Amino acid sequence: MPNCHVPLSKRPSQICTVFVKPTSDLQALLPSLKKTFTDCYDDPYKGFTGGHWGLAENEPRLAWYFLGWQSRKAHDLYAATPLFDVEIDKLTPHMAGGWAHYVKFTEETS
Repeated sequence: MPNCHVPLSKRPSQICTVFVKPTSDLQALLPSLKKTFTDCYDDPYKGFTGGHWGLAENEPRLAWYFLGWQSRKAHDLYAATPLFDVEIDKLTPHMAGGWAHYVKFTEETS
């Protein structure tokens, strides 16, 4: 099998969080929390390279997203599409904060 590993230092990643308000029904919001991630695979510009999402084990109202992009511009293009807004608009009234950062990792070889 060929090596499909792309060094993390070659492309930007985006790490995001969404904290769901204590007064919101978390179970009812799970489909939107998941779809916010899975919609990235339908990016019309094909700039999404994969990732993962999940709820923090120690803080179940905190969703973490680890997203790979061809470039920061690729994410910006996707974020300007109507698809991006669909689930974000559903979640926004239930958010009690969160953040998003672009990062590049350095591989430790020692």
